[in-house]
Amino acid sequence: MNVSHVTTVSDVFALGLIYAELCVVMDNEYEKRMLFDSYRAGNQNKYDIDQKNGILHRSAH
Repeated sequence: MNVSHVTTVSDVFALGLIYAELCVVMDNEYEKRMLFDSYRAGNQNKYDIDQKNGILHRSAH
């Protein structure tokens, strides 16, 4: 039986993914998958904050 070790680090990472899904406007499933794959690889993504409603959007650069 293969048992996965869950730690506070994995809990915080999962919570961060949920938070990103709530805060970042993603147009489709492909964009969401690419964003989360980037997070899993440890890459930082850039966002712009919409001043009108406070929602984060992926920057164009």
